[in-house]
Amino acid sequence: MIAPTTSCTDDAVVAEVLISAPRAAVWAALTEARLLGSWWGSSDTYRADKWTLDVRPGGKWESQGTSIDGSTFSVGGEFVERNTAQANQPSVRREESNA
Repeated sequence: MIAPTTSCTDDAVVAEVLISAPRAAVWAALTEARLLGSWWGSSDTYRADKWTLDVRPGGKWESQGTSIDGSTFSVGGEFVERNTAQANQPSVRREESNA
């Protein structure tokens, strides 16, 4: 994996990461709830315990998890667009709350 690049504006954070893996495997890892939980977070910070995703433009996504101190959180948003020129590269809107 090459180091990620990031940029920020007042209402967006954009991160780009190049991963040496088949595109289909990366897409599955980012969009299938059963795969997301296995790599998102870490045992010394938090774990994302539940994911729901609808990756179509306008579709909602949500993750619920538990921090190391036992507190719970919820983060979610909306898939804004899907860049078919980049083969399933979604743009997302994020919303966050502490449960």
